[in-house]
Amino acid sequence: MPSDCLTFAQGQTATLTAQFVTTPAGMPINVPDATIEIFGPSGSVVLGPTPMALVVTGLYYYDYVIPNSLAVNTYTVRFSGTILGTPTANSLYLQVIAAGSPYGAPSQSQAAAVAALERYIRCAQHIPVEAELARISYDRTEAQLQWPRWNLTNPIIRRNDRIIESGFAIDFDIGKITFGSSLHETDKVDASYIFRWFSQEELVGFLNDAMNRINIEAPGTEYTLDNMPSQLMGVLLHGAASQAIQAMMMCLQFQKPKTVFGGADEAAKAFGNLNTLKENHEKMFNEDRRKFKIARYPRIAAVSAPEFSLPGGRCLSPITSITVMVCNMVLNMEIREVFLLQQLGIPLWVMSRNENETIFAPISKIWRTEKKPAYELLTKRGKMVIASKEHLFFANDHYVPLSSLRTGDHLTSLNGHRPVDDRVVSVSKVGSTMMYDMEVPSTGNFFADGIQCHNSRWFRYLYSSNMS
Repeated sequence: MPSDCLTFAQGQTATLTAQFVTTPAGMPINVPDATIEIFGPSGSVVLGPTPMALVVTGLYYYDYVIPNSLAVNTYTVRFSGTILGTPTANSLYLQVIAAGSPYGAPSQSQAAAVAALERYIRCAQHIPVEAELARISYDRTEAQLQWPRWNLTNPIIRRNDRIIESGFAIDFDIGKITFGSSLHETDKVDASYIFRWFSQEELVGFLNDAMNRINIEAPGTEYTLDNMPSQLMGVLLHGAASQAIQAMMMCLQFQKPKTVFGGADEAAKAFGNLNTLKENHEKMFNEDRRKFKIARYPRIAAVSAPEFSLPGGRCLSPITSITVMVCNMVLNMEIREVFLLQQLGIPLWVMSRNENETIFAPISKIWRTEKKPAYELLTKRGKMVIASKEHLFFANDHYVPLSSLRTGDHLTSLNGHRPVDDRVVSVSKVGSTMMYDMEVPSTGNFFADGIQCHNSRWFRYLYSSNMS
């Protein structure tokens, strides 16, 4: 049975993620056939085999919009893919609750927080086990290993010290190997695999516990993983990591967990190291949450100027394409995808302008804002971007709000990677959408769908959030 369970309400978008890594190093690996399926309690197909989208090496996601017509129940989500020639699969539970229920999990926010927490405690979520002797079932058709929650890896299975690659199936959730035919009574089976100490449900629990501790710090707040401001993420992760490490330390007081670290003496050393790490996270959590709460007290300055005259613009549509550099790779990505990468703590650079040249400048923050009216800007060179009316674009040699642009105004857009002159063709309202924005402190600008615009400043966004 799957050990992880996510809860979403009817009508919500469930962002479902899977990470594929190799054995024994645990390095991420791309899986071109990464696939997701969803099954009902009776095995009925809710979502047939569907390709997942690549976020960064080895990490895939799929946004599943839960139909309002889907019955309240518990469903099985199955991830699969071929790692180094070997088919692998894993699964989790998806609990669907009634629309409007306050207990539904957020989509992007929770997925990003869980993924970031896994990065903070990566060693606990990628524990290698080498050549563990399996327990053979009475009918000699199954071999049980002691640890559940195997990662989506390419485990090494040996029968009588020889590696075998067929004739069996692996249940990654409970760590069990099922053979197509019975083993001989003299056969022995061992496996090398990587497993996760904590289930996803436990990670969500650590995050919620840390959030509760933040909320009770004066002045009181009512944040959840769904509505917290982006700058709170780092504080939250320190608190959740501290709780996770403490839970792991408690487990090390018992016999079975000690075996992972090589016995009682090695487990005692690990306990001491974990305690130091926990204390560091706890110290950072206590300091940073107090700093954050102090910043939430009302301020009376910086509200007299018109909003657009403060540094920065105010928001781009989720599908805005930007050119970023990730791990020395240059990619064109939607800003909502770049937001997910930033939540994982991955360093990011965006194509920006320095005088008459384009450079890659570091992104310090990306955040998601509320749903706002959206406007479409079209240019003579065929560029198109959707943004809020107050977002600043470089026009006629200075930055002006989108709402102030007029047909024929000069813009700067990209021809390949070269900045060139462009003209406004039209600006028109196209509905409303959730918005994203970013801060690029070194240059103060970037190209959104190939059009030069101003970056936003986080402190300005905080002022507007405090006054809302």
